[in-house]
Amino acid sequence: MENSPLHSLEGLSSEVTRLAEAPETSLLKKVLETQIVIKKRKKSHITFSQPIITCDGRPVLFPRTINVIQGQNGVHKSRVAEIFTAALLSDYRTTSNLLGFRKDSLFEPHVVYLDTERNLLDQFPAAIQSIQRLTGVNHEVDIDGFEFSSLIDVPRDQRFEALRQFLTYLRKNTDKEMVVVLDVLSDCIQDFNSASDSLTLIDMMNEMINHHNVTFIAIIHENPGSQKARGHLGTELTNKASTVLQVSLMDSIDPKSDQLVKISYLKCRSSERHPDMLVKYSKEDRTLVLADESEMQQALTSRQVKAPVHEIKDSVRVHLNKLGAMKKVELIELLSEAFACSPNTIRERIQTLIDTQTPIVDKESHTTKTLIERKEGRIVWLELSTPLLPE
Repeated sequence: MENSPLHSLEGLSSEVTRLAEAPETSLLKKVLETQIVIKKRKKSHITFSQPIITCDGRPVLFPRTINVIQGQNGVHKSRVAEIFTAALLSDYRTTSNLLGFRKDSLFEPHVVYLDTERNLLDQFPAAIQSIQRLTGVNHEVDIDGFEFSSLIDVPRDQRFEALRQFLTYLRKNTDKEMVVVLDVLSDCIQDFNSASDSLTLIDMMNEMINHHNVTFIAIIHENPGSQKARGHLGTELTNKASTVLQVSLMDSIDPKSDQLVKISYLKCRSSERHPDMLVKYSKEDRTLVLADESEMQQALTSRQVKAPVHEIKDSVRVHLNKLGAMKKVELIELLSEAFACSPNTIRERIQTLIDTQTPIVDKESHTTKTLIERKEGRIVWLELSTPLLPE
């Protein structure tokens, strides 16, 4: 094996030249060419890419990566994406109304915002105006290096090809690094539950990352009552992503107070996970702004008061004694309505019951059980089970 031609760059190059004459080995040729590139880089000093966006000095987004903003409907995912876009277009010293997100001083990208949901009459144009307002540029001015369009008028079965052609066209017309915001990603393909459609889209994104100097920020909805990004596409996307942000609403015990929004880091591939951010929508600023100390404290108090574990335990006992078992997503939805709180709060309470194996006493049979979950395919069920006695 030590005499294999693949052990030296000269041998590899000769092998690639020989294979070029045989079309049936084109895939092998491609893999060997990649091996040559990696061997060359392995022999040199490797300098890791600097983050293109930071927040309070912490790295958030890196170049040539896939990044995700996920959340339920109506939690301001698009406004978070707009803030990222504004940060990329702003002078790196700008921090006002951008939640502390700041662009690297040397990074001058070509930014593309592609929408799929909002109407073309007022909703999406207003979002573009909001981005420009956050950058300090009047909406009547066209910002150099800022492209935006929509796929809403493209038939769903043709959207992937339209996206591919649009990005290829833009890539040929600029030498700058590109950052592409896709809002929302699942609308860019015909079926987000299709493995074939999902992998075709992600393969295209990976190809652009590795060969065309592109960074993606993808917005995607979560499944109802779940923290999982929607469909097969959501599963594959979060596996490939470098940074995954979750946007969710916080419960409040004061109905008159502004509802706070939590921005959580579910995944940080290139750094440690960052602390959550609490923000709120400001009608005056028409964007998300940081919550103040009193609002943060109120939110923490609310989390302790709303849907306490002992009350959730009693409700779980009643429902599961009656039905035997329930789909987890259905029980979360039912209890979130009953306790007037977010599905996330109920999910946390249920997870506490499971993790701590909290005893749940059946008052009729006088037996003690614990809450467990079991999977049947993609469906997660909740049921009460008698604990096993230690041997």
